[in-house]
Parts: sequence; structure tokens; C-alpha cells
Amino acid sequence: MNVRTILCLCLFLPLLCGGASAYFISFTVPAELDAGDPLVVQGESNLPAGATVEVEIFRDVPNFQSKKITTLPATIREGGSWEVTFPTTGWMSGTYKVQLPANGDYPYGSSSVQLRTLVIHGTDPETPTASPVGTAFTPSPSASPGQTVKAVDLEPTESPAPIGAILMGLPLGGVWTAIRRRMR
Repeated sequence: MNVRTILCLCLFLPLLCGGASAYFISFTVPAELDAGDPLVVQGESNLPAGATVEVEIFRDVPNFQSKKITTLPATIREGGSWEVTFPTTGWMSGTYKVQLPANGDYPYGSSSVQLRTLVIHGTDPETPTASPVGTAFTPSPSASPGQTVKAVDLEPTESPAPIGAILMGLPLGGVWTAIRRRMR
């Protein structure tokens, strides 16, 4: 090989490889957040100003596929910065994932950050408490001397509820009582 051939290869070989360029994108989220506080996702990129990226939020569900909560678009500003704010009112406690899905128009390079996690401290849904089934009983005051106390029928006067409805509303300790009452 002569010097001229080597020089031509050195000049044209980078042109063949330089056609595939990748874009950089990265973002930050707080490590922890209280539900109700806004979740601000801030990022930077070398995407052109005006380009739009999607920001997705997933709730991490152990042993199951994560549940998508919401998606918002973010527009790249002049200089490469971008920001999007998610309202978190009513979100449950747990681990959440913030993700930037692949963008077909702007392929992200390997140094890009497309996934981060955070913990949100929220209020878990209240566990429903079983309400008692049947008629409430309020004891009568004791009889005064010389007064007669009349017996009161404590059975409900309306038609009884189906046994399935009774069993669904009672804690386990009250199941046997409901069955005995039903068998009378």
C-alpha cells in the first residue's frame, strides 16, 4: 500500500462511520416525595430546540408488571434544558418509575439516562371496616321500684337479608352468630 492510499483511507473512513449519530438525554427526580407535592422532572439534552420527548410514570408493583400512571410531553428549550411537572395528589405510597421511552426521530445514545425511580409517601387506601348487621340494641334504664319492665322483640321486623349478604359484612367472629340467627 502506498502513502497516498493510506491517506485517502484516513480521510474517508471517518465519513463512512460518522453517519449514525446518537442523541444524549438525561433527567433528575427527587429520591423521595410526599403525595400531593408536585413531582418536577428536570432534564437536559442535545436534541434540537422544539423537539418533544414523552415522560412516563409507572407505579412499581412487586411481582407484577408495573402500572402506567400517566404520560406528559416535555419540549426541549434553547440550550437543551427541559422540565415537566406531574401532580401527585391521591397517589399511593410506593416506588414509582419515571421513564423516557425510545424516540424514533432521535435515537438516544448509550450514555443517556432513560429511567429513574423514586419513593412517594402517600396515604394507602383505608381498609374498610365491617359494619354490624342487624338491629342496634340500646339497653333500657333499670326499672324503678314498683315499675314493670316490658320485654321487647329484638328480631328485625323487615325480611331478613340473604345469608351471602350477611356473611360478606361480618368479621369471622360474627359468622357463627349470623348462621345461628338465620337457622332460628
